[in-house]
Amino acid sequence: MNDTLTRAAQSVLADLCTPQFVRGVETTHDRRAGHALWRQLDERGLLDALVPRAQGGADLPLAAAAGVLFAFGQHALPLPAAHTMIARHLLAAARLD
Repeated sequence: MNDTLTRAAQSVLADLCTPQFVRGVETTHDRRAGHALWRQLDERGLLDALVPRAQGGADLPLAAAAGVLFAFGQHALPLPAAHTMIARHLLAAARLD
């Protein structure tokens, strides 16, 4: 597990993915409400953690990013961040943008 990456995820999620935020997104079904949170996850490189360095990512194996994925679950993140991490990894492996 990459503790630095997990701490970054926990920090962002603790600040922005509050129970009130989660309930609000679930009630309204408006994922656009999570734009600021999504931007923070992306700016910290969390969404590209599994992407090779040559393609702008951190080049971590899935096991090293597990702490981030668990943090998403722990905070009930109502955004498809885990899906995006895996999709970006697969797209990078296929050499697709």
